[in-house]
Amino acid sequence: MTGLEIAALVAMVAGAGMQYKATQDARSRQDASIRESLARQRELQQQAEQKAMSTARDYGTEDRRAEQTQIADQITTNYGQQWYGVSSPTKRYSGS
Repeated sequence: MTGLEIAALVAMVAGAGMQYKATQDARSRQDASIRESLARQRELQQQAEQKAMSTARDYGTEDRRAEQTQIADQITTNYGQQWYGVSSPTKRYSGS
């Protein structure tokens, strides 16, 4: 084996080692990126779940029903005042 062949062999081994190192580095960066992405996704999912639970708690059936009743009463009162001049439409103008 000549010196040139030995140098070529060393260069080939060194090139393979560098390629292996570059591949491992790229894989490490990709793995880190995937972990970060999954962590962000998990955080956003938890925020969405917390928001949904908060909304469900804030607008429970009884609370929503009470709020709807209050709005209906306000509309009824405003309607009565506008058309009949009284605070309740049940006290309608009798026409006399």
